[in-house]
Amino acid sequence: MKMDKKKESTNGSWYRNWTNEHQAQIKDLKYTIHLFRQSKLAMGGFLLVLGVVLMSVFAPFLITHDPYSLNLPERGLPPSREHLFGTDSNGMDIYSRCVWGGRIDLSVGFIIVFISTAVGVVVGVTTGYMGGIIDEVFMRITDMFFAIPSLILAMAVSAALGSRSLQTIMFSMLIVSWPGYARLIRGNTLAVREEPYIEAAKSLGASSLYIIFKHVLLNAVAPVLVMATMDLGSIMLLTASLSFIGMGAQPGTPEWGRMIADGRNFMRSSPWMITFPGIFIMISVLGFNLLGDGLRDVLDPRLRR
Repeated sequence: MKMDKKKESTNGSWYRNWTNEHQAQIKDLKYTIHLFRQSKLAMGGFLLVLGVVLMSVFAPFLITHDPYSLNLPERGLPPSREHLFGTDSNGMDIYSRCVWGGRIDLSVGFIIVFISTAVGVVVGVTTGYMGGIIDEVFMRITDMFFAIPSLILAMAVSAALGSRSLQTIMFSMLIVSWPGYARLIRGNTLAVREEPYIEAAKSLGASSLYIIFKHVLLNAVAPVLVMATMDLGSIMLLTASLSFIGMGAQPGTPEWGRMIADGRNFMRSSPWMITFPGIFIMISVLGFNLLGDGLRDVLDPRLRR
């Protein structure tokens, strides 16, 4: 019994010590959450994104038909109680395909943003902190990427790879996306490395890795989070665009851009074939853009004052 009380006392003292050491960070986090809840822009985007994410996660329980099954006798049916959004030219249930398509588009977006952020952070921190010829070489490489529009460059990479699939456009968009993060992180690194506390850390014998992780990355978290959030919407739109022109998802795949491409020839006779996938794209992109704008306002130090 005494051992249990001693253990509880030790755990309680550890928690109190931790909260005392990080009191400023905890207070800042609470204030950030308060500002986020007060921002109508951020909350509106958050609710839209949350709805799309929950729909995608629970898609197997929300669909009413197999999103891949053909049913030619029921092709081109208008919205009804049996088919909420109608059917497409192959008799596939559009509602089920729209719900399932969220899993595909969101997965592509999250994977690309995660890998692009990781690559951009490594390149940006390394070049910005070390400087010299390494910085010049990598920045000239990123300038080459910025000289070409993202959609055109992604199309060129996809065409060069030869195969048309989601994996191909994911690889092409990875090549297109990382330079923006590298340039952003490099700018923050150049600003932070000249601060007096960096010189103080160096004089105390702190290693470069310690300075990067303790000071540089912590100051770059906010802008990277905002950029990644807004890029999710842009990448989902780019994925749908490449699938629409036939360079991404192939016919029959329940991907929003591919669904619009498959239904464009029936725009007048069966407008629901392109209307509902377009609405899902609009809601998703709008949600991420609103959330990114709201986070930028909440995390901006000048506005926080």
